[in-house]
Amino acid sequence: MSERRSKLKLRRRQLSPVDVANGSRSVCDHLLGLLAQLQIENLAIYFSAENEINVAGIIPEMEFKGCQLFAPKAIANSQNPYSVAPYGGPFGFNLVTGRFGIQEPVASALEIDDAKSRVECWVVPGVGFTASGGRIGHGRGFYDRLLAGTPGIKIGIGYDWQVVPVLRQLPHDVRMDYLVTPAEIVRCR
Repeated sequence: MSERRSKLKLRRRQLSPVDVANGSRSVCDHLLGLLAQLQIENLAIYFSAENEINVAGIIPEMEFKGCQLFAPKAIANSQNPYSVAPYGGPFGFNLVTGRFGIQEPVASALEIDDAKSRVECWVVPGVGFTASGGRIGHGRGFYDRLLAGTPGIKIGIGYDWQVVPVLRQLPHDVRMDYLVTPAEIVRCR
């Protein structure tokens, strides 16, 4: 694991519940504004772990607007260990703890190609970001494989201090189109 990734993860683990709640509330406010501008009808969100920004606060508003939500779901596929499953609406709001200890929908996962073609916008957590859209996650490449080749808009979500000047990027790393932090929305590229 890179030294940068380790330091960013440590800092996130040290956040207080109040820090997480305040950051999450601000990000959700910014994110709802951005999604309204983009007029998204099919949105992939994530369920937070390890003091990540919690974006669940956008669920009621997006549901009210008729948006179909999706969330990551572990699947038994060594090439793509994650896909997404529908969440909310006729699919219900039930969650289970998945293979990696993260909450995921009980609905069946979509086939990878179907997920990539249906989801218009992906809300993506990360360990670190650059203002130009670079992203590092936990180092296992789950989101990079899931997002590879998708035409959907990719929105990276993090705390302000997670946006750093430089990150080591690999050829398979998928870039974000936007970053949303508690302080701002950044259009990347």
